[in-house]
Amino acid sequence: MVADNQRIKSIEASRGIAALLVVLYHASAFMQVQEYFDFVPIGGVVDFGFSGVDFFFILSGFIILTANRNNLGRAGTAGPYLVKRIIRIYPIYWFVCALLIPAYFLLPIARIGYETEIAAIIGSLALFPMDHHPILAIAWTLNHEMLFYLLFVLLIVGGRVGLFVLIGWQAATVAINLIEIDSHYLFNFLFHIQNLQFGLGMIAGLIAWRTSIPFPRLVALIGATAFVATGLSHVWDAEPLSPRIMHMGFGLSAALIVIGLSCAELNGKLRTPRILVFLGAASYATYLIHYPAELVMTKGMVWLNADQNLPPTFIFVAIASVGLGAGLILHVVVERRLIYWVKTYSSRVGLLRPNVA
Repeated sequence: MVADNQRIKSIEASRGIAALLVVLYHASAFMQVQEYFDFVPIGGVVDFGFSGVDFFFILSGFIILTANRNNLGRAGTAGPYLVKRIIRIYPIYWFVCALLIPAYFLLPIARIGYETEIAAIIGSLALFPMDHHPILAIAWTLNHEMLFYLLFVLLIVGGRVGLFVLIGWQAATVAINLIEIDSHYLFNFLFHIQNLQFGLGMIAGLIAWRTSIPFPRLVALIGATAFVATGLSHVWDAEPLSPRIMHMGFGLSAALIVIGLSCAELNGKLRTPRILVFLGAASYATYLIHYPAELVMTKGMVWLNADQNLPPTFIFVAIASVGLGAGLILHVVVERRLIYWVKTYSSRVGLLRPNVA
């Protein structure tokens, strides 16, 4: 069982691995652009690295439920819960956006077309769902995170009523995706197939919270095998899985991984290397900064490789290393300090309470 406020290191490490998958995916995507290098690294194996997002959503459901289970039905904890979620998501995100916005205005080549529009900037900074990506494109996932965080408030405030609303949302999402309804972008956002992964993560949290499953490492291994098999099916099969089935495959297998890892660690059957725990702590900063960092590095490598003397694999490793390195630096130099300062101020003015995740 998960003890109150217990930090599960293997789950933290999983966040790092998920971020690394996304880093490798985008580095590979840059390598495959015909105008850049027209090269497929590692036989395309990392081309399912976008599945790191599926893993993140499972982890979000798991972590939020297990960390806040004692607050369910306690309306007074809703405010501090939201404050802490806002502190975790927005400050470092705004910092990265503050780096990008001047670049969009000064370098027209860096933008697609809407990044300098005031409405797009405000909507992006607020993480409102829009009919296009935020100005930091990968922040589309944060729109879904914030939706889940807001709906989870209903569990804190409303208890069983909130639970019925969440179950209804998940059930409606299943039904809408089974009949494949496609409508207005807000409708599609509210009932996107990947929103189900938050529910799967919560179910995984309930299992880890209430039970002690036998052979947890085997469960994690089965989940990891299914996760990789789903990814390789997408990359190598002549007829890949449909997006809906693929995301559910990633979600279900990731839930097994999370259940297995958490139960194995809590039973003393798993020790997590510190380097992976550190990668997990830096995963959000890495996720935010890696794409623009890799894009800049890609442009630089195109210039350096004008004579085509550099091995493509070396270029791929260099691009991915810059993406990961930028995230680690951002975490150590900025994110940790920024969160500390904001949390300290919020505590002083009474916005935060202990034991609210």
